[in-house]
Amino acid sequence: MKRNVIVKNCLYCNNTYNTQREDSKYCNNSCRTQAQRTTLNIQRKRITCNCLNCNLKFEKHNYSNQKFCSKQCGFEHQRKNSVKRDESELNKIDKCCIHCGKSFRVWKYRSDAQFCSHKCKHLHSHIKSNCTICGKEYTTAAWKNLGFCSTKCKNYLKGKRKSKFETLVFEYLESNKEENNIESNKIIYLENKKLFPDITINDKIIIECFGDYWHCNPNFYKYDYYHSKIRKTAKEIWETDNLRVETFKKYGYTVLILWEHDIMNKITTLESIKDKIYEICKNTIN
Repeated sequence: MKRNVIVKNCLYCNNTYNTQREDSKYCNNSCRTQAQRTTLNIQRKRITCNCLNCNLKFEKHNYSNQKFCSKQCGFEHQRKNSVKRDESELNKIDKCCIHCGKSFRVWKYRSDAQFCSHKCKHLHSHIKSNCTICGKEYTTAAWKNLGFCSTKCKNYLKGKRKSKFETLVFEYLESNKEENNIESNKIIYLENKKLFPDITINDKIIIECFGDYWHCNPNFYKYDYYHSKIRKTAKEIWETDNLRVETFKKYGYTVLILWEHDIMNKITTLESIKDKIYEICKNTIN
């Protein structure tokens, strides 16, 4: 069933046109688009109202919530009707700082406030502690306190792991040190490098305890053996060890190298191991 043809006038160009829709307002899409930029668009309609401050009439968009004719009237109205300072104090409460004990006032919505200032909040989260290495007192945040006053002290325990062979030698020297100053894995800075000699005696003698596996003892490994853990050949490991020893000697240290196999097999008792190492150190010092 065909719909009846209706003759209507375009709201934008006022030309007559034929249409079958009763709610049609425009003759074509071009007129509809152009009409959206004029007051024919409901959102672009303007209404007249009175300013809340000066009571003068002004126009505004139909969708706008504007209440004042200008920004100046808005600021003036805010100054006239703002809460006075004396009255605003009624909306504050008294609190006590949990760090310094000083009393302070805050708005009621901040009733959970605990500190009078950012400085107190910062200091309250920090604690004083003593370094586990050097004993120096330091201040740090409680949540990140590791027990060290500096990176140097922290790295002192992060030098490297001790082998059983190295521990055996160190325990001997430590139990028979007499007046010698013996240190294990002491940090030495040479040529912009941080080195950790196995054992240091009086800052003059360095004892390097080479394990057969990690340092590829030449008695058991060929030069072309590839160490999968270190990712180097035996020859490269020996060259690295020799460079390390030469660096110590360059700066006046006397270096003693002890191989795990030689010590653990040629000397059968722990006492004989201690006697031999002590005699070598004693003769070197003299």
